[in-house]
Amino acid sequence: MTLKPGSVSRAGSKNDELLSNTTILILSAFLIGMFAQRLAPPIWNDYLLLIGAAGLVSYLGLGLVARSRRLETIQESVRNTCERLENRFDQHAARSLQSY
Repeated sequence: MTLKPGSVSRAGSKNDELLSNTTILILSAFLIGMFAQRLAPPIWNDYLLLIGAAGLVSYLGLGLVARSRRLETIQESVRNTCERLENRFDQHAARSLQSY
């Protein structure tokens, strides 16, 4: 397996996602903005803040998970590439020793 540009897919590039990380962030900011401006009835203000904060925490958590998955994929690709290079080097070294 060779590592080609663009071969490691980015999180968020899948079409089967219901909500993207950016959508969660935008909705959370909207709810927190409604809380800050007191646009909703007073009884809803606590809920707006809590839901907006939960969305913000979800955005940060999902970003960390996506980043760790990308790093694991890249590390696996690098490991596989290094292993292939070592095997090829061993093959060439063995051929060189046989020719002497």
